[in-house]
Amino acid sequence: MNLNDIDWKSLIFGALLSALVVVLASNTYDWIFVFASVGLFYVGYKSKNTIQGCILGAVAAIPLIGLTFNGTLGTLTGFFATELGKITSIIIILLIGGLIGFIGALTKKDREKAKLNYKQKAGKPKNKKKK
Repeated sequence: MNLNDIDWKSLIFGALLSALVVVLASNTYDWIFVFASVGLFYVGYKSKNTIQGCILGAVAAIPLIGLTFNGTLGTLTGFFATELGKITSIIIILLIGGLIGFIGALTKKDREKAKLNYKQKAGKPKNKKKK
């Protein structure tokens, strides 16, 4: 993966969108939390392949780690208040970010395949019945 292959605009925009949705949801309506994954999905969708989508999805989830430890998502208690719990939560957030980025990249791959199929089928003449 070359640094020139990364769509930096989509990476920054996706990470910012995810973080913004989390901040807005924590201050207003809890149901908005569901849409925090849209930014990570967008990062994966704009990537070149599935591996890059997975890696960039995890990178775009880094601001969510900062928001988690800042207390935006609530205070960490119990297991997650310990050092091992904090490391575990970092790993979980990165894995979920990578998974959502991977799903975005797969969606793009399937969409391109479907567009190609549609163009191939549109180019073929339809069989007309003769009367």
